[in-house]
Amino acid sequence: MNLSSFAHQSLFEATTHLFGQLSIRLNSPTAQPIPVSSTLGASYRDREPFKSIREAFFVGTVDDDVFARQTDLFAGETNTLETVQKRADQNDAYSGLLVFALDLSLTNPARTQLAELARAFNRVSRKLPVAVVFRYQSLTGQTVLSLAAVERVRYAKEQQWRLGEELGKVSILKDIDLNQPHSGHLRIL
Repeated sequence: MNLSSFAHQSLFEATTHLFGQLSIRLNSPTAQPIPVSSTLGASYRDREPFKSIREAFFVGTVDDDVFARQTDLFAGETNTLETVQKRADQNDAYSGLLVFALDLSLTNPARTQLAELARAFNRVSRKLPVAVVFRYQSLTGQTVLSLAAVERVRYAKEQQWRLGEELGKVSILKDIDLNQPHSGHLRIL
């Protein structure tokens, strides 16, 4: 697996390339950065680690259409996160996974900081789970990569008035070296 594209390509292109190497095609609506504060809404906090986001991308979705090899899924639609979420709201069950990529100015962020960002992006999506790809600098100055996903469970019966799901454990594959990835990281990927 070649991860060196994260060191010299745009984050959107590098993330798309990573999923391509994993044989997962993304339905990518746009390669333009998204405004973090308006995307996160009430989940955005005016402090670190939120302030450290240099660029954020809605990279795309992984859904049944990807595996059915359908093409041009966004034809005739405005290619936005809102469009994808509106389609998801029409389904009762999960219909896919949203993928976001964040370029951070923090050097070697703590696991809790990455988890906080992953939870914030998961709160935005009521009907689709979210995976987040992080790119940042390690203590040695190398560019490294982390991947995060959040466990989601239905609220208890007495809390059905709440929208979405309760966010549980955050799983993070942290500090993947782009030049010499650890064999354990490669096996997990």
